[in-house]
Amino acid sequence: MYAAEELEELGLVDQVVGRGEGPAAVREYLERNRRRHATLLALSRVRHRCQPVTYEELIDVTDVWVETAMGLHEADLRRMEHLVRAQLRRHGRTRPAPARPSLSAVG
Repeated sequence: MYAAEELEELGLVDQVVGRGEGPAAVREYLERNRRRHATLLALSRVRHRCQPVTYEELIDVTDVWVETAMGLHEADLRRMEHLVRAQLRRHGRTRPAPARPSLSAVG
């Protein structure tokens, strides 16, 4: 669970602004970075060229995630649900937990 400011400090969010300031902040960000767009695009193309991900690598990564997900225990799922509820509470939102079958009922 992270606050927006923490995500900004981690470099995962470019900018945090106040409620209602989003549209103006996006316009300002785009204007400020317009001149750099071609450079950023070129850097992205170079990165994809120098560090390509093959189909086989994508399949391997997917296999790892599926294997991990299929190995989760009921306690792991409860812990994940608890974290989701805590994050929602932190941001003043609630939603009912979706019904899911117990692991014993899954083949």
